[in-house]
Amino acid sequence: MNWQKDKLTIIGFGIIFGILAVFGYLLWDMNREPIAEVPVQNTPVANDTSKPEQQAPDANSKKTEKNKVNIYAEQVKINEEGDNYDVKILRTINDGAPELLTTLRDVYNFGEGLSYNIELSPDKNNLLIQYTTSSNLSQLQVFNLDNKETQDIIVAKKDLNISSVKFSPDSKQVFFLKSTPKYNDQGGRLAATYDFNIFTIADKKNEIIKTVKTRSEIFDPRWLPDNRILLTYALETTREKPESKYEINSLNLADKKISSFPNKVFNDPNYSSNVFNKDNTLFTKAKTLTTKEFEGCYASTGTAPNSFAILETISGKEITSFKGNPEEPIDPIIFSPDNKEILYILNGDRCRPVNPEKYYVQSLYENKPREEVNIYDIIKKWDIIFNVPSFGAREIIFYQ
Repeated sequence: MNWQKDKLTIIGFGIIFGILAVFGYLLWDMNREPIAEVPVQNTPVANDTSKPEQQAPDANSKKTEKNKVNIYAEQVKINEEGDNYDVKILRTINDGAPELLTTLRDVYNFGEGLSYNIELSPDKNNLLIQYTTSSNLSQLQVFNLDNKETQDIIVAKKDLNISSVKFSPDSKQVFFLKSTPKYNDQGGRLAATYDFNIFTIADKKNEIIKTVKTRSEIFDPRWLPDNRILLTYALETTREKPESKYEINSLNLADKKISSFPNKVFNDPNYSSNVFNKDNTLFTKAKTLTTKEFEGCYASTGTAPNSFAILETISGKEITSFKGNPEEPIDPIIFSPDNKEILYILNGDRCRPVNPEKYYVQSLYENKPREEVNIYDIIKKWDIIFNVPSFGAREIIFYQ
C-alpha cells in the first residue's frame, strides 16, 4: 500500500465534499422562507386612566322635538276711498320670521267682517281656502304647505254660493255645497237648490253626488266613520215662532240617500257652539243657560250656555255632562284624544273673547275639579289643531 498516494486521495475527496457542502448550503439558504417579523406589543400599565373613545350618539335615540307652527291672516286695506281688502296668509315656525304663503285678492267686506275662511287638513299638509271677492265671485282652493302650490277646486260664477267646506278625515277629499239661495220681496228665504260636491285632491276630480231643493239652510257637515256625512238643516221660523230649530240628517255616500237622524230636532239658539270629537262619534249640546244676558255676535244680547251634555252622535243618547258656575258662560273647544276630557274657554262675550282668555280642562267621567291650563301646553300634549276663537282674522296653531 502506498501511504503517500492514499493520503493525497483522502485530502482530494475531503476538498470535494467541502466544496459540495458549501454549495449545497448556499442553495438551501437562497430558497428558504424568511421568518415573519412579530411586532412588539406594549403591555398596558395596570393603572392606565385613559378614557375610552366615545361613539357618536344614535340619531334615532333622541326624540325629535316638534316645532310650534302658527298660520294666521293679516287683512290689508288696498283702497282708502273704498272698502277693498287683500288678505295675507302667513306662517311662523317657533320664533322665526313670518313667511308669506299666499295672498287673497280683493276680498269682500260684508259689513261684519271679511268673507273668507281657512282650514287645515287633518294631516297638516294642506290648507282649504274659501273666500268671496268684491264682485261676489266665490273661490275655493287647496294650498299645499310644502310646495306652496295652489290648486283651484272651483271658481264660482257670480251669485253662486259655496259653503260647508270640510276635509275628509283622511285628508284626501273635500266636501262642499254649491247653492243658489233666493229671497222674496220681503227678504224671506225661498227654496234653494243645493249641489252636494266631493272633490278628490289627488286626481283633481269634482263630483256632484246629490242635488236637493229645500227652504232650509244646510250647514256644518261632519264625516262619520261609517261612510256617511252628517248635515245640519236650519228649519224655517216664523214671526210668531222665531225660535231657532235645527234638524240633523245624514247623507249615505254609498247609495246617496238622505235619512233623518236620532234625536234630530234641536230647539237650540246656540247650536253653533256644539263641538264634535275627532271622529265625530260624540258631540256637545247646550244643556242649561245662564239667566244673565251677554252680548252676542251681532250686538244683540241673550243668555249663554253654562252647562253642556255629551251625546253619542249615532244614537243621540246623553252619556255625561259638564258645567261651569251658574252665571258663567262657557264655550267648549275640543275633546281630548281619548275623549275623557274636554277643553273649554270661559267667555263673557261669546264672539269676542275676554282678554286674557282663560282655558280649562274638565274631566268628563271622574269627579275632578276643572284645571286651568296653558293653551300651548295642551295643544302640544294632545297634538291637536287649534283654531283660535276670533271674530276677526283667522289663526291656526299646531305642533309638527
